[in-house]
Parts: sequence; C-alpha cells; structure tokens
Amino acid sequence: PCMYMTHLYPFILSAMLAVAVGFPGVAAEASPPPFTARLATGVTFQSDDPGLQRLYDTAVERLQKNFVPFTPTMNILVEGGGYPNAWIETQPMGGEMYAKRDPQVALNNQVLFLLTQREDGRLPGMVVSGPSARKQGWDRNPPKGFIWMPELDVAADFEMLQGFCFAEPAWRMYHWMGRDKAYLQKLYSALEAYDRYLWATRDSNGDGLLETWCVWDTGEDGSTRYGKRNAPESWPYEKPPGTEGLPTPHAPAAESMVPFASMDVMSYSFSARATLAKI
Repeated sequence: PCMYMTHLYPFILSAMLAVAVGFPGVAAEASPPPFTARLATGVTFQSDDPGLQRLYDTAVERLQKNFVPFTPTMNILVEGGGYPNAWIETQPMGGEMYAKRDPQVALNNQVLFLLTQREDGRLPGMVVSGPSARKQGWDRNPPKGFIWMPELDVAADFEMLQGFCFAEPAWRMYHWMGRDKAYLQKLYSALEAYDRYLWATRDSNGDGLLETWCVWDTGEDGSTRYGKRNAPESWPYEKPPGTEGLPTPHAPAAESMVPFASMDVMSYSFSARATLAKI
C-alpha cells in the first residue's frame, strides 16, 4: 500500500496544480523535439491563507526535481518518490495532467513512448534515460528484454507490458499541443501496431482472450492473484511461460499457472481501439 501511495503523490499534486487557470497563446520555437507543442499555457494561484500558499509554493518547488532530461531535446516528468524512469502505466497520464503548466513536457511524456516502440508494434513498459542507463552499463550490455537506443540515448525495457495508461492521454495531447496532424498520424500508427502485436502474441491458446504472462504486465507488485499462480515478476520473451526451450520461471516443485486470461490486457486492446476510433 505504501508503494502505491508513493505512485499517487505526483497525480495528487498535478490535480492540485490543475485547479489553477491556463492561458493559451503562441510559444516560441527553439531546438524543438520531434513534435512541438504550439500552445503556451500558464498557471496562477494566490491564496489569502498563508499555509495554503506555502503548501502550493513548496509543491511547485519540489515538483521541479521530477524533471529528467531523457534525450538532448526532451525533458520528461517522472513519478518522483525514488522512481527516476518513465513507466507507461503512469507517465503518459502524469505528463498530460501537467499540460496546463507546460504542454511541451506533457507532450514529451507521450512522444518518448512513440519513439521507442519496437518494429513489431510492442511499446516499452519502461524507458530509462541515457545517463541512468550508462551508469548501469546498459549501453554496452543491456539486460535481457532491454534495448539500448543510441540514436535517442535511452534504454527501452520490454520485460513486461507494465499497464497501458497511454492511449487516452496521448489523444488528449493532440488538442493540448495545437492539433498537429503529423503527431496524430504517428499516434494512430503506433496504437494500431500495438493492438496488432497484442493479438499476435498474447492469445497463445487462441480462445479470443488476451493473456498476462507476469506480475509486471499490469504493475500489480505483490498481488495475490499472481502470487497464487507462481507468476514471474517479469518475462522478457515473446512466448509464454511454459514454452519448451524457455527458462522455468520457478522451481520445479512450484506449479506455474501463467499465462492466464486477463481483463487488464483485454482493456489495453480496448483502450487502443477506442482511441483509434476517436482519431
């Protein structure tokens, strides 16, 4: 429970900051990332209550520590609370919640995942900045499931699906950024490819229900529904646990009951298709 509350802090803060008023305008362009937000926004907040004003000012100050330069032209708003990377289960949503304060950072939190999508359509569950990856030596010897992307100076993690709070926030950023049709086409292609990937791989028994293969497919660390099935935490393979020739995720005495049909992974496909329909 404490871990999940830590995950919620940035969203609670973002929700508080979003109460203030945004002011659209035209932003100046300078060394733009692959896609540029062309609307400028701003926030004001004044209170006669000194304690409330101090809380707000402190929150804004502390939030600055959650900006991480992931690429030479892209700052990413990370979760904070000891989580320095970008997870697809939270940061597209967390970024879009920050759009009223900085639409470019909010847009970057979507574009980071668009740029690191694999050729087969799979989106990374997590992206690690270049400096963090090099500190671990992953630029030379990335762990199983990771891909070092020197052209972006990031490492993308494909060990797990890690949730999918991406499609809706990325769609809303189309409006926040000033409705760039090139971005929208990129998003459409990415969601279409991701949905195709899910149905090509995650219905291994052909019953029409998508499957989860590990705990971190949904990010539910410590969940009993995975623990009772002896599911591995991560699974950096494109075939499910139990496939001949792949490692056994647990000791032979422990029966593994993954893959199993997953309402969560089904919802990833639904979310992608619902957003494709909007586009």
